[in-house]
Amino acid sequence: MIYPLFSDKAPASSRFTPKDTSTLTENKFNARVIVDSGDLFWDGVLAYKNLNYDQAVTMRSFLNRLKGPEHDFWFKDYAHKQRSAWTGSPVVDGDNQDGTLLNVRGLLPNQTLLEGDRFQLGDYLHELTETITVDGSGLASLKFVPDIRFIPSDGDALITNDPMCKCMLYPGQTVPEPSAGKAVLTDFSFKFRESLRD
Repeated sequence: MIYPLFSDKAPASSRFTPKDTSTLTENKFNARVIVDSGDLFWDGVLAYKNLNYDQAVTMRSFLNRLKGPEHDFWFKDYAHKQRSAWTGSPVVDGDNQDGTLLNVRGLLPNQTLLEGDRFQLGDYLHELTETITVDGSGLASLKFVPDIRFIPSDGDALITNDPMCKCMLYPGQTVPEPSAGKAVLTDFSFKFRESLRD
């Protein structure tokens, strides 16, 4: 089950960015390096301030339901704003597409989709790395990160209005302990990442 995110109060701060898993190894004998190209995954931190007792109890219940990384939740980035209209109803155009390029159809012709905009495909979130102009037939080739997680089928819909990402908590985090004797519980935060499971 994928739970909705705690919503009784907006976070005081939100960090949500793609995290690179590439590595660099230096050669001991010359100036050359070896770069092992890895994938990206979404990684984030939410911080809350001045939660009242009821809000703190609801937060605790939300985190207890997740049981650390055992269950997933939907995350919508509070800090992100789409810069393009994404007019139309974009869907995947063709089968057997993977990597960081996706052909789509169903967009309003000749509109511009700006780099940094995001879309959801299935349970996963992607961010455009290049500005794209839709052609006169409503077709476009989107370039983005991270890689497509599961190969989509022709006609699968892209979500561009409030796209979300399936996430999970990092393990070992302390659940807040609200106290009725205190007015507020301050400076509580939790770390999470994109949920990619076998």
